[in-house]
Amino acid sequence: IHDFYEGKREELRQNIERKQALLDEVKAFNAALEASSTKTWEELTQTLLKFQEDWKQIGFGTKKENEELWVAFRQECDAFFARKKAFFEGLRSQFDEVANAKRKLIERVQALKDSTEWKATTDAIVKLQQDWKKLGSAGQKSEQLLWKEFRGACDSFFNAKQKHFEESDKQNETNLVAKLDVIAKIEAYVVGDDRRKALDDLRDFSAAFNAVGKVPFKEKDNVYNAYKT
Repeated sequence: IHDFYEGKREELRQNIERKQALLDEVKAFNAALEASSTKTWEELTQTLLKFQEDWKQIGFGTKKENEELWVAFRQECDAFFARKKAFFEGLRSQFDEVANAKRKLIERVQALKDSTEWKATTDAIVKLQQDWKKLGSAGQKSEQLLWKEFRGACDSFFNAKQKHFEESDKQNETNLVAKLDVIAKIEAYVVGDDRRKALDDLRDFSAAFNAVGKVPFKEKDNVYNAYKT
C-alpha cells in the first residue's frame, strides 16, 4: 500500500514538473512573440493550440500546485489571444481606411468612364489605377467586390475608346480611297483652251479633296504631297 501511494505521489510530482516546464515554454513563446501578418498569426495560433493540447495530455498534479499552474498557464494563453485580437482589430481598421479610399477612386473613375476626351481621360484613369495599387488591400471581405466595380468602370471607358478608334481607322481607310480617287482625276485631267473652266475645275477638285476627312496617319504626307504635285 505504501509503495502504491508513493508511486502515485511520484506521478503527481512528475506531472507538476512537466506542467511547470510547459508553462515556462509558453512564457518564453509569448515573450518572443512577433507577428505582423495574418499568416504569421495563424501559424503562431497553431503552436499555442498545440501547447494547450499538450497540457491536456499531462495528468493531474497535487491540487494546490496544479491549480496555481493552471491559472498561470491560462493567463499566458489569454495574453496571446488578447494580442491577436488587438492585431486583427487594428487590421480591420486599416482595411476600412483602404476600402473608403478605394470607394473614392471608384467614384472618380465612374465620373470619367463616359468621357470622349480620349487622351486626357486615359491619362487620368491610368493615374487612378496607379493610386489604387499604392493603397494596398482592403481585406479579403471587400477587396474583390471593390476591384470588380473599379475595373468595370475602367473597362467601360477603354472599350468605348477602342471601339471609337476602330471605327475611326475604318473611316480613315475609306477617306484614303476617296482622296486617291480625287488625285487620280487631277492627274488624268487635260487642261483645255478655256482657262476659266480649268480654274473652276481646279477649285472643284480642291473642294472635293478637302471635303474628305482624315486618312491613316502613315499615309498623310504621301497623300498630301501627291495632291500638291
